[in-house]
Amino acid sequence: MVAKDDNTPEGVYRRFMIANLSGDEATIRPLIVNNEDGDVLWQGVYPVDVAAALAQQYRGMEISRIESSDADRVVLQSPALPIPLAVVNLEGTWRIDAGPIIDFRKVPTAADSMTSKTRRYPNT
Repeated sequence: MVAKDDNTPEGVYRRFMIANLSGDEATIRPLIVNNEDGDVLWQGVYPVDVAAALAQQYRGMEISRIESSDADRVVLQSPALPIPLAVVNLEGTWRIDAGPIIDFRKVPTAADSMTSKTRRYPNT
């Protein structure tokens, strides 16, 4: 288990993944690199029981360094995400570059398209 004050890339990654389950802005914001669209990270939440089960798994999951060519940037991979995430050291604090997750969440789905079509053309 990672201590709350564990400021390693892996510790920050793990805390971010767990915080992301509940969409807690106050916990997520200090863990990420500033991103103008970061608010999408705290707009959705998992059901409480699902979040608790996933958090339990995340606490024990293996996190692998797949790249660390720079002392202030590492790329981490875990079973929690299908894509690797960069963790960067900004002024002595490791932060997640959540850009790939933010970009994914911003992509409209087919359901979104149907909803917007229904709203624009209610009589068709």
